Amino acid sequence: MNIITQYKNLSVPKKASLWYLVSNILQKGISFFVVPFYVRFLSSAEYGQVAIFFSWQAIFMIFATLNLYCGVYTKAMVDYPEDRDRYTSSMQGLTTVLTFFWFLLYIILGDRWNELFAMDDITSYLLFISFFTSPAVTFWSVRQRVENKYRQMVSLTILKSIVTPLLCIILLVNTDLRANGMIWGILISDSVFGLFFYVYQFVKGKCFFHYSYWIHALNYNIPLIPHYLSLIALAQVDRILIGNICGKDKAGIYGLASQISVIMSVVTSAINGSLVPWLYEQYKRQNFVGVKKASNELCVLIGCIIFLLILTTPEIVLIIGTEEYDDAKWIIPPIALGTYISFCYGLFVNVAFYYNRTKNVAFATTVGACLSIGLNLLLLPRFGFISAGYTSLICYTVFMLMHFMFMMKICKKELNGQLYYDIRFIWLSCLGLFLVMIFGLLLYNFSWIYRYILLILTVVFIMNKLGSVIRIFKLKDNA
Repeated sequence: MNIITQYKNLSVPKKASLWYLVSNILQKGISFFVVPFYVRFLSSAEYGQVAIFFSWQAIFMIFATLNLYCGVYTKAMVDYPEDRDRYTSSMQGLTTVLTFFWFLLYIILGDRWNELFAMDDITSYLLFISFFTSPAVTFWSVRQRVENKYRQMVSLTILKSIVTPLLCIILLVNTDLRANGMIWGILISDSVFGLFFYVYQFVKGKCFFHYSYWIHALNYNIPLIPHYLSLIALAQVDRILIGNICGKDKAGIYGLASQISVIMSVVTSAINGSLVPWLYEQYKRQNFVGVKKASNELCVLIGCIIFLLILTTPEIVLIIGTEEYDDAKWIIPPIALGTYISFCYGLFVNVAFYYNRTKNVAFATTVGACLSIGLNLLLLPRFGFISAGYTSLICYTVFMLMHFMFMMKICKKELNGQLYYDIRFIWLSCLGLFLVMIFGLLLYNFSWIYRYILLILTVVFIMNKLGSVIRIFKLKDNA
């Protein structure tokens, strides 16, 4: 009842932040619960083919759209509150031109493209159609977030989360498309939803080309391309390399492990994304104590949830997958720990974005991605696909160290050395979770009862922390 009372007292922006978190969890949760159907209908090699395709899609999306719906668009929604319709429309125009350029390149390459990326003509066409239309949904979603229209946002998220897997299941059951059934289902759903908002926002904004908006967006996002590509490399390229070096079946097992771990990634990303507007306001006020308090509370909560995931990994793999996927249990703990490190370096990156130090962000991410590719090429042939999970953890750690150093430089220049975060606490929490990961892996060889005793204790602790999370979203810092 206390939690309900606190929720009712939240302002609209705080309720919106909380519901964005819930909608993201629901979206990935629904996707997560249909995975058992996919892995039982498809072989591990076919599931690996799907995982590899969407890794390529994530890379292509950056070139086709420059990720214009990220950073620059959110900032523009704040900077141009009276011209949001026209700005949104013009950004759609820019992504349309960029996508059309790459589509022409595909037409020229033709069979070479399909052979290089293991696609057929229909899949390639559907891919480009989704590039034309799906960014419109993201533009709309970001705007709803800025305007705190969480009801519309949550409704769309849930609707799309239901329609997409339903379409995939229909294609898998009623056709012999196999892996393409799942791929086409997702691409068709993205395209149809995107087309509605694509037309709607063009009609409302009535602007395809706006010189100053286009130039500003290009100048802002082009330097970030290495950063965005490197993030994809850190998160996705390992699947492509596993598929080429170890086989598509191993890519499928690794893909399942990543799919299970992605729930934590969604939680951390949603929390970070929901807090960004508030964090920027606190940076502006230089509210060091308030930011430290909120970030420490969230670190504790997220760390406990990751511990919960590590403890239950063997059972989750057994429920979600089949015996064919049993080795996934050795990959999930390091990937899960990597999501915690991602959350921590996300806090550091927010400082860099606020003070417009995007070049440092791009440099750090690029180094991390190159390290990831290099280590995977070195270790995969020798130690197999399980090593990719630990390679990812190493790279995220290096990535975090670099962003920490860049943040320190920014704070030294802008804030006379004062820091927004409790750095000692963050580093100790990372070390503690690393030891927890080792401990959890060792427990997999013993009776489940030891893990479940710890599981109960962790759940009790998390429930006690829920009130703290509500207070963070309430954002009442009396410091």
